[in-house]
Amino acid sequence: MNFIVSTSVKLSKINMKIAIKFMILFLYSLNAYSFELGVGTHLASYHKNSSFYMDIAKGMGFTSIRDEIPWQLVEVRPNIYSIPDIINKNGDVFGNIQQKYGMSGILILDYGNRLYTQGNYPSTDADIANFAKYAAWIATRYKGKVKYYEIWNEWLLGTGVPNKKNKRPSDDIYLSLVKETSLAIRKADPSAIIMTGSINPLKEQDRKWMLGLVSKGILNYIDAISIHPYSFQFKDTALQSPEGNSLEVDSFEKELKNIHNSDVPIYITEVGYPTNYLFGGFQEGRAGIDTIKYTLLAKSRNYIKGIWWYDLIDDGVSSYNREHHFGLLSNDLNFKSSAALLNEFSGLIKNSEVSMIDQSVNGQTHLVINYLGHKGNVTWDNTTSDSDFLNQLRHINHSATK
Repeated sequence: MNFIVSTSVKLSKINMKIAIKFMILFLYSLNAYSFELGVGTHLASYHKNSSFYMDIAKGMGFTSIRDEIPWQLVEVRPNIYSIPDIINKNGDVFGNIQQKYGMSGILILDYGNRLYTQGNYPSTDADIANFAKYAAWIATRYKGKVKYYEIWNEWLLGTGVPNKKNKRPSDDIYLSLVKETSLAIRKADPSAIIMTGSINPLKEQDRKWMLGLVSKGILNYIDAISIHPYSFQFKDTALQSPEGNSLEVDSFEKELKNIHNSDVPIYITEVGYPTNYLFGGFQEGRAGIDTIKYTLLAKSRNYIKGIWWYDLIDDGVSSYNREHHFGLLSNDLNFKSSAALLNEFSGLIKNSEVSMIDQSVNGQTHLVINYLGHKGNVTWDNTTSDSDFLNQLRHINHSATK
C-alpha cells in the first residue's frame, strides 16, 4: 500500500514536470507566428498529391509556405474566374492551409494576362483595374484562410514576363498597381497582411527603386516590404556570408525607416543557396550551416517577421542549370544538409527568443538564445568550426528539452 502511494506520488511529480514543460512549450509557441519559418513551394509542378508535400514541410517544422495562383490561369475568359486543374493543388492548399495543416501561407498575386497585357506587365489604368479585380476574387475566395498576400514577384527582374526585352512600365504604374490591388484585397479581407517589393537589398538599383517608392508613399497601402536577399552571386565574400548579408539588410531597413519616419516590417520571402557544383553553386555542407546561421540572424532582428527558404524541392537535375538546385530536398526527396539541420533545429528556431549581442563581418558574432526558459550563448567567428557551432546549438536544445 505504501509502495503504491509512494509510486503514485512519484508519478504525479513526473507528470507535473511533463505538464509544466508542455505549458512552457505552449506559451512559447503562442509567439511562433510572430516569426514565420517558411519555405517556398511549386505545388503545381509536384507529382504527388498536395498533402504529401505539405506533410513534409510541416514535419520539418515549417510554419508557412509561399506559392502562387497566377492571374493568367485564373481568368482565361474576361471576368470569369476559376481555379483550373493545373493549379488545383495550390487552390486546395490555400483553401485548407490553416484548418488542415495548421500553417499560414503567402499567396503571390502575379504576372500578366494574355487577355489584357499579352502576358506582359500591366501598363495602363485598365490593366491595373483588371488585375485588381482578379486580386479581389482571390481574396474573397480565401478570406480568413490566407494570411499574407504578396503583390507581384520580382517586378524589377521581369520574372514571369515572357519577353524581358519589353520596357518596364514607370514606377508610377507599379505604385498604382500596388495601391489598387491593396485596396481590393482590404475590401475583401481586412485581416490580410499585404506586402510587395521582392527586391534584393544587396543590390544598389533594387534599394534605390524601393526607397523611391517609399518616398512616393507606397507604405500607405501595404503592411510590409518583401525582400529576396540572395547573396550567392556576389564576388564579395563578405556579402556572401550570413553576417555580411544581414548587416546589409540592416542598412536597408535604416534607410526605409529614415524615409518613412517609423518602423517598417520586412519579410524575407525568398532566399536560398544553390547546391550545384557548376556556375557558382555552394557545397551542401556550407549551404546547411549558412542556412541555420542566417535564420538565427534574421530572427534576432525585430523588424524581420519571417523567412521563407527557397525552395522545398530541387526543380530539376541538370548540373548546368543553377535554378534546378535551390531545393532543401533533392529531386528524389532526399534531405540535403540544409533540410536536415532545419529539421533538427526548427523547434529551437520557432520557440525561442534570439537576441543579438554583437555581430561583425570579420569578427565575432554573439547571440543569446532563450529556449523554453533556458538561456544559452552561441558565438562564432571565421575560425569557428562547423561542428563547434552546431554543438553550441545542440547543447541549448538538449538543456532546454531534457
